[in-house]
Amino acid sequence: FSQPTYHIGISQCSDDAWRRKMNEEMQRELLFHPEIELIIRSADDNSEHQSADIDRFVKEQVDLLIVSPNEADGLTDAVSRAYDAGIPVVVADRRVNGDKYTAFIGGDNYQVGLLLARYIRSQLPNGGRIVEMCGLDGSTPAVRRHLGITDGLQNAGIEVITAKGEWFCDNAHKEMLRVLSETTDIDMVVAHNDQMAIGSWDAAHEVIPDNNIRFVGVDALSGEGNGLDAIMQGKLDASVSYSTEGGLLIQRAVEILHGEPFTRDTVIPTMLIDRDAAEPLVQLYRQEQAEVQTIDMLQQHINLYTTQVRQRTTILWLSIIFTLVAVMFFVYYLRLYRQRKRLSEELLEAQKELEQATRQKLTFFTNVSHDFRTPLTLIADPLRQLSHDSTLNEQQHSLAELAERNSQVLLRLINQVLDLRKAESGELRLHLTSVDFTAAMSEWVDAFIPLSKQRHIHLSFTPSSETLYTAIDIEKMERIVFNLLANAFRFTPENGSIEVRLLQDTQQYNFTITDTGVGIPEEHKLHIFETFYQVDTTNRQGSGIGLALVRSFVQLHGGTINVSDNPNGQGTMFTVTLPINKNSCQTISQENNFVHITSEHILTELSTRDENTLNNKIVNNKIVNEKIVNERPLLLAIDDNSDIRHYLRSIFEKDYDVITAKDGTTGLQKARQTVPDLVICDLSMPDIDGLEVCRKIKEETITSHIPVLMLTARSMEEQEIEGYEHGADAYIPKPFHVELLQAQVKALLANRKLVKLSAAVELSPYTQSVKPTLSAKPIPSLATPEEAFIGKFEALVRASIDNEALSVETLAAEMAMSRTQLYRKIKALTNYSPNELIRNIRLNEAHRLLLQTPLSISEIAYRTGFTSPSYFTKCYRDYFGTAPSEKKNN
Repeated sequence: FSQPTYHIGISQCSDDAWRRKMNEEMQRELLFHPEIELIIRSADDNSEHQSADIDRFVKEQVDLLIVSPNEADGLTDAVSRAYDAGIPVVVADRRVNGDKYTAFIGGDNYQVGLLLARYIRSQLPNGGRIVEMCGLDGSTPAVRRHLGITDGLQNAGIEVITAKGEWFCDNAHKEMLRVLSETTDIDMVVAHNDQMAIGSWDAAHEVIPDNNIRFVGVDALSGEGNGLDAIMQGKLDASVSYSTEGGLLIQRAVEILHGEPFTRDTVIPTMLIDRDAAEPLVQLYRQEQAEVQTIDMLQQHINLYTTQVRQRTTILWLSIIFTLVAVMFFVYYLRLYRQRKRLSEELLEAQKELEQATRQKLTFFTNVSHDFRTPLTLIADPLRQLSHDSTLNEQQHSLAELAERNSQVLLRLINQVLDLRKAESGELRLHLTSVDFTAAMSEWVDAFIPLSKQRHIHLSFTPSSETLYTAIDIEKMERIVFNLLANAFRFTPENGSIEVRLLQDTQQYNFTITDTGVGIPEEHKLHIFETFYQVDTTNRQGSGIGLALVRSFVQLHGGTINVSDNPNGQGTMFTVTLPINKNSCQTISQENNFVHITSEHILTELSTRDENTLNNKIVNNKIVNEKIVNERPLLLAIDDNSDIRHYLRSIFEKDYDVITAKDGTTGLQKARQTVPDLVICDLSMPDIDGLEVCRKIKEETITSHIPVLMLTARSMEEQEIEGYEHGADAYIPKPFHVELLQAQVKALLANRKLVKLSAAVELSPYTQSVKPTLSAKPIPSLATPEEAFIGKFEALVRASIDNEALSVETLAAEMAMSRTQLYRKIKALTNYSPNELIRNIRLNEAHRLLLQTPLSISEIAYRTGFTSPSYFTKCYRDYFGTAPSEKKNN
């Protein structure tokens, strides 16, 4: 029952009766070779198709290939490719050009033609006229048989009319009708195969029913509609027997595959069969068919028996396997049951200990949170008084206000944690008041209007058609609205929109808050209301308890909350559904005291300072005049917290020019635009984190030289290592000491200044030699991106050194930079402006030409791009300390 060991590919040129008989004989021979499997493909008389079939067999790596070529020229290359690929190739029936094949089995088609010629001469001893019905042009049998007939009929006095039947009965029928339309004086039709002979006979008897034309074919196949049957019916006078030898092909293939000796070229003998010889052959064919049927029946019985044995063997093995699996499963289940019982007991014990530890931790956490409120109150109130103290200067006022705002935010967060703890422990209670909910919602939304104007976000409120009175806990409902709107503002970009809608029916009401922000991925929506859950765990915004607290407050009111995508496009929609409660509180509040979280509180926590004006002013001052001698270093601070950005500006603006960016994307844009002297970057940001910002700064040519200081709340050693691996020059954790941060910034800038000075091109007045930074020829391979940048700049200058009109704008365009970017990059690396560096390169080249060439001073001046010799002399004297004539004379 083993699988076949060998796979033999059969490429047949056609699917005619002769090929089908060959295929049947090969399949029959395979009964003695169960280790072999045949794969038969027919090309339908198309050489390109057959060539593709052969290539496909080669790709499938068959063990042996049998090819019956459609034509020699068209198939020789394909057979050679298979042979060169190491696959044995047996050529059947028809030959190919060359000797790249393993074996050949087939007839001699030239001898077939000669045999037909001898028969013609015997039947027409006195000459006559015949029609030669030829096979397909270019095919080996057609060419060789035609040549044999032509050679055999020389000097026989026989006229030959050539027609093209192309191997098919229908084609021969049409060709014969055409010939008969031209002449009916025909003695014999000689066809290259029996099917064309039969088609010619049919056509002749349509035109001349009682004709004496003799018909001869080739193949002499037995069976209905074939050559022997046509001879017995009197249609054909004779046919040349051309054996298919399918069994011999398989025998030869077996000899080759098993490494046995074999005959390389086997020519199948041919003979002419007339009616006398056809009759016993037909009888023999019928006996053979009976034996074949008997063999087929026996093979079916063997196959059935084999299938039954295989099925019973499979069932037996499955039964054994099933029994073993059942025993193993029983043993495993018994062992698992005992383990689970033991683990269950251990788990119950551990759960009791965990619950006790959790209660103790929560109690401790709650008590500590309560304890935080007292010192926070003592911090917040003095800070509030201090921020209003008129004796403080502007910077001190700003710092006091910053501290006071953030103490209020911290106090609100602690209150949220305490409320969430109460809600989880079931201690949270509602204080219901019957209110005009439409008016309350309107005031809560109006409190966000100043923030919406500052952030350029369109905020709208659509109330219900009727006034809605219901009992709610005003403070908790305000917190619900505040947290949902705060989230919407956090994640909605400028020029976006936030819409609040209030709807009601007889039993319930709902309000929706829809934004056009970044949206929430589908996989996070099921968990968004879980405690401490955050969608983006890398760039965290908020504490992860706001929405959990909102759900607790909503459920406490007997309602539900859900989140979905904005139905009108990008963004998110939160829907809060609540029952209309008119019976819990009979007193209707007449006071519109709904707002406890004022616009000032909202701006304190969510506002972003307008830094663009100040940033633009600093940048413009940097690029207006490139000749500033003692210009201040430019710092870029990137942080998503506006208070952090403001604080960094306040501590550095005395000694540095400071520009800020609210996120990584904006920071990268400003770094490319302004080319700052140092970047201070937060690690966790909402769009791209600080590590990615640092990596891109260090990779880009314009910014690769800029030191990057990572400022972050993540202070684990692994995270610091990750920062340094991304190119960070320093790493300072939050909270930080201002002195340490200032010292680190000063040290990084000092190190960069040393690099500048080492890169500057100077001439020593004592050694009168040029420093090697700018060589006489551009450096082909440089160690760092900074050196590569300077090298490219120098190469561009030297390529146009004789062009007195060479400008910084032209060089900036060549280096794919703006003039400002090129200026700041060159200044940062060499301490020279681009114009100064161009002049220095010209002077160094002039110095080399003075020492090494016989050129005159005027020629050198013009060759190095100076407008006149006198100007060149002045610049040379200023730079080298001596006149060029003195150098030339020396």
